Amino acid sequence: MVTFKVGGSVGNSVSIGAWVHPKGGSLVGDSGRYAEYAGPVKVTSSCVNWGGNYSEYSYKDTPC
Repeated sequence: MVTFKVGGSVGNSVSIGAWVHPKGGSLVGDSGRYAEYAGPVKVTSSCVNWGGNYSEYSYKDTPC
């Protein structure tokens, strides 16, 4: 999973993150002040919760 920036926001360093959490496993993530993207983060599982953030905005999907 990768969280990436597009357009005019590419190049400015802001808080950005990406994470995955496999069912029955441990959360794996990458976050920091990046100019382009956070990640990639990878896991192997039949079901994976995932999410990311850009500055104060965040999104997640938790099907497991």
